[in-house]
Amino acid sequence: MIFAVAAFLCILFALSFRLSGIVAVCVRVLTICRSATTTFLDAEKSDLQKQQAARAAARALLGALLEISARIAAAVLPPVVVGWLVDLSGAFPLGELLARLQTWPVILLGAAAMLVAFMVRK
Repeated sequence: MIFAVAAFLCILFALSFRLSGIVAVCVRVLTICRSATTTFLDAEKSDLQKQQAARAAARALLGALLEISARIAAAVLPPVVVGWLVDLSGAFPLGELLARLQTWPVILLGAAAMLVAFMVRK
C-alpha cells in the first residue's frame, strides 16, 4: 500500500509540474538569450546598444529565474502536503514513505510520469 501512495505522490508531482507553466518560462528564457546573442553579434550595433541589450537581458533573466523558482516551489507543494497529511493521519510514517520514494521502481515510475505529463498536450 505504501508503494501506491509513493507512486501517487510521484504522479501528482509530475502533473503539478506540468501545470505550473515552467516550460513556457524556459522558452521565454531561450528567446531572451537568442535576442541578446543576436544583438552582440550584430556588427552595426554600437557598444552602448550592446551594453543596453545586455542589461535588459540580465534583468529579464533574473526575473525569469525568480519565476521558475516560485513555480517549482508551487509544483512541489501538492505532493508535500499530501505526504504530510498521510503522515499526520497515521497511515504511514513519513520516514517510511520517504524511504519508499527512494527505491528504483518508484524513481522509474516518477520518470515515466514526467515523460507522459510532458508528452500530453494541454
